[in-house]
Amino acid sequence: PKVRLLAPEGFVPDWLVAEWATEFDAEMLVTTYRNMPDSQTKLAEAEQPFDLMLISYRLLPKLIDEGKLQGLPQLPFAQLPRPEFTGFFFDQYNTYSQPIAFSLAAIAFRSDDFKKPLKHWKDVFNSQNLKQAWFPPDQELIANLMQRAGERPNAVVIGRILAESLAETRAMSEDAMDATAQSLGLPSMQKLEEKAPAIIGPVPPGQSPTGALPSVPPLELNQEVKDKTDELIKQSGALGQNKQLDLVNQQVANRDIHLNNQGEVTVKQDGVDITNQFSPEELVQMKQTAVEAIQKFQAAGAAGSEQQTDEPAESSKPVEASANASVENDLGESPDDSASSTTGETKEEESAEPAEPVFAWKGRPIQVNAVADLKAKHAEQPGWSYVLPKSGSSIFLLHAVIPKGVEDLDRSRAMYLKLMTPEVAAKVIEKTDWGATQKAARTLLPEDMQKDQLIYPKRDVMNECTFIQP
Repeated sequence: PKVRLLAPEGFVPDWLVAEWATEFDAEMLVTTYRNMPDSQTKLAEAEQPFDLMLISYRLLPKLIDEGKLQGLPQLPFAQLPRPEFTGFFFDQYNTYSQPIAFSLAAIAFRSDDFKKPLKHWKDVFNSQNLKQAWFPPDQELIANLMQRAGERPNAVVIGRILAESLAETRAMSEDAMDATAQSLGLPSMQKLEEKAPAIIGPVPPGQSPTGALPSVPPLELNQEVKDKTDELIKQSGALGQNKQLDLVNQQVANRDIHLNNQGEVTVKQDGVDITNQFSPEELVQMKQTAVEAIQKFQAAGAAGSEQQTDEPAESSKPVEASANASVENDLGESPDDSASSTTGETKEEESAEPAEPVFAWKGRPIQVNAVADLKAKHAEQPGWSYVLPKSGSSIFLLHAVIPKGVEDLDRSRAMYLKLMTPEVAAKVIEKTDWGATQKAARTLLPEDMQKDQLIYPKRDVMNECTFIQP
């Protein structure tokens, strides 16, 4: 048999999946999601019901109202979650759902980029810092945090922030993109892109202000660069390297992607650095586009030199490397030797396969999300500081539910009961930065985790934290 599980990325550990597989002599199929719109997509795309789901409380009212959830077995009193996480209006007696973990919205900032640490929500929403901030594509969350900053939520600002979150949503399926657009009251992502100028305001000629959607979507731009590169190499194979580059730059002028020999990517539009407007995932794609284009131009440049010897390649200075892609490196030498600036080698000795440069991650220096997501994202990136404002925050709450129509209800209930056992819940949560909703599970966590005030803030701060109305 096959057992299907839906859960956030990185939440359910491999050892627990293996135990379930052995216990039920079944193949475990684990589907993960990155945020709430993504989880909605995975739910909609599922051809068969999941045997167990770990989802946001904000999805529950609709599922319960439509009669799509199965009643849960009763937990022993000692295993019940703390009262502040139970008794929602949509499931007052927790008949269909039980909270297993929570996290709080927090601020992450790169310490070296700021003279003073960020301490309050108003520090994020001031005009200067907001241009450097990233938020998840969640209209209700943004509005909630704006209120905490003393700002009145309005469609213009929220639309601008959501537009800048498109870099992440573009990596999702079309349904997830549409879910984001629907949070703005628009039927689809296409409509969001059409309406974006009206939401954000007019874009001055030659500028790309914060919040403006790129004129060409990033993933489409990458494909356009590849297509133009192929086309122009075919058309002008006999030209010298620099003339080829000029042709490409004239025909594809949306933006310039610069890749230096440390692997750092910067993006410029009309001479203005707009790197911070792109997510790490999008910058990785841009970098890959640049590397591929550089490889093609090196090969094409070699062919051009052989056919037109009166125009030698200029290997002693940096040159533009592709349509919207440039490399701050000597393209006339083997990339393996670029660090030592070796020059003077012939084209026959030059390798057409450059070494992959080390990529230095360049994301927005302010990021807002659940503590658990922020810490997971920055686990291998030093220099980040985190703050949970004393004025409180928004609560992310993860519930365990069993859909109706599961293949084996007893098996689903057994999975649920195992997960809600304090010893198991504590082991699961220990490897994440989520907080335990069960008092019995929290007492089993390492002492330093129990005292982490980003996860378990003091009572006066926790009292100021609220749920977002589903």
